[in-house]
Amino acid sequence: MYEDRCNATDSKALFKVPNNGGYEATPEEEWNFVVNPDLAETYPGGRRGTKLDVCNLAHGAQKHGGAHLDIPLDIADNRLAEVAKQNACSAEELVDSVETVALRWCRARSLSEDPLKRAIKKLGETQEDHSETIRGLDALVKLGAKTLKKLGEMLGEALEKGPRVDKTGERSFAALAECVKDLASREMLEALSRYSRTKHMETKAREEDFIGLRLYTGGLRSRSCSRLLLSLSPSCTQSPSLTSAHAHSTSLHTCIHIFFISFAPLCLYKISMSSTSLCVLHVHT
Repeated sequence: MYEDRCNATDSKALFKVPNNGGYEATPEEEWNFVVNPDLAETYPGGRRGTKLDVCNLAHGAQKHGGAHLDIPLDIADNRLAEVAKQNACSAEELVDSVETVALRWCRARSLSEDPLKRAIKKLGETQEDHSETIRGLDALVKLGAKTLKKLGEMLGEALEKGPRVDKTGERSFAALAECVKDLASREMLEALSRYSRTKHMETKAREEDFIGLRLYTGGLRSRSCSRLLLSLSPSCTQSPSLTSAHAHSTSLHTCIHIFFISFAPLCLYKISMSSTSLCVLHVHT
């Protein structure tokens, strides 16, 4: 993917990115936005970058050539401190950002009574101790449908406009919690984030998965990537669906990466696009 975006003949040629409102960017810019963003820069379409390891940690993803980051969000954990050091931020700043990524998904998918009750039931059936998370989710259920709807609306606005963590680029979870403190406690939001991360880690995602999804769908937000990865989880038993992809090259043969699942672990198909046909070249499993 790096070669395709940064070392191809058209890596510095402008193209319209479909998911940023159709603004023009170069393939190299898109690679940097996803993999190594300049946090002080505003990218085409008004986008701001977030460090890749924030998404990796939120999903427990496997680092390229390394281990899965399915480690506790405990600032005293040496493994978390090492990831923070690699990203030139503190463990506190990293956790503040990761919890936001997890909350963003749960706010869109689980912030209503029935999904919360299903989550509580599922957690209660596992062998692990999820008592703290269950208490937080149960407290959210007791808020009632009307308050939960209002909470979702307020979180949505805060996720769009709230302050960012300077050293990671993501919105601050602490600031989000402060924005909605009159409706829900921070402990409730932390329970949502923990549940979300538990779900995400079931996908056994890899760093390459996030890079591919975000690059070849026009720079999807973390929430959209999370939805797709969960739908492509090995535990998924529904009919497979093909994710559309966007290629930047104007040549007849363009390498694009798309994700496809067929009752098997996540596969990354590399295909060649011509003006008349699509030919499968490689399958990476």
